[in-house]
Amino acid sequence: MKDELKFYLNEVNEASKRSRTILYLILIATAIIFAFQWKSLEGSWLENRVLLRRGVINHWNELNNLTNKTPASATPYAYDDWIRDSNTLVRLRAEEPEVTKPELERRLKSLEADFFTTDTFSLPFLHVTFDINDFIFFSALQLFILGIIFLFCLMREEENLNNSYEYFKKPPADNLQSFYDMASMQQVWNLPGKKGNATRLLRLGQVFIFVLPLAVEWWVFIYHLWVDEKDWEMLNPFLCHLMVQIDIVLMLLLTAVMAGAGYLFFRMDEIWGKMRRDLGIEPSAPPQPENKQGQT
Repeated sequence: MKDELKFYLNEVNEASKRSRTILYLILIATAIIFAFQWKSLEGSWLENRVLLRRGVINHWNELNNLTNKTPASATPYAYDDWIRDSNTLVRLRAEEPEVTKPELERRLKSLEADFFTTDTFSLPFLHVTFDINDFIFFSALQLFILGIIFLFCLMREEENLNNSYEYFKKPPADNLQSFYDMASMQQVWNLPGKKGNATRLLRLGQVFIFVLPLAVEWWVFIYHLWVDEKDWEMLNPFLCHLMVQIDIVLMLLLTAVMAGAGYLFFRMDEIWGKMRRDLGIEPSAPPQPENKQGQT
């Protein structure tokens, strides 16, 4: 029996490690997608810094005359912009009294180099640059491919766990107890044997892990569709409509794949629950009273 126990434990643990590795890759890809999208948002911190520096440099003479309390060489431009730019220059002068226009121009070029790279993106290791309008397609495609691999890993893990349970649930009960104790020590995202309010919150964390990639990718898709669709049509109407249709199909496929992965994950949770009930760790559901014929 020791050889059988070692074999089944190894198969369950190896399958679990494969699933966790792919899940971590999905989460890393999600974080990269979120960070890139956050950087490219309209009104982002970086964009506002660029606009402030431009305003100060473009109206350097007027602002310097006003801040030095000397007559302005020209009538101030739009009042709100003037207030914003003058406050920016006053703050810069307070932090760096000797700041000069050439120094601000150098800093502006550095900021613009970072800001305007959001119109394009590159695939890691391939050194190929794509337009930002292709970002939805490639981000959804990579999550979909990882999701397919994750789905197959979970299918194997669920099958290995169920086969182990079916093998060890036969008498004597010590075999199932040994398998449960050893296999549960290797689990990370499943919570065998745990109870209480803290565990309920952790199980909500499991749901969050599966929903997060979908939520981020749908946010990227809806944002670009809502904000950039007119720009797409101006560049290439045919390609715009084609890419929107492809993106919609990819998003639906990604949603289906992650839903299937979540279903398999909770199927495994049910198998752990069966083990707990068979071992008496978790009470079984009370039997439902039978309704006799003729009674209401």
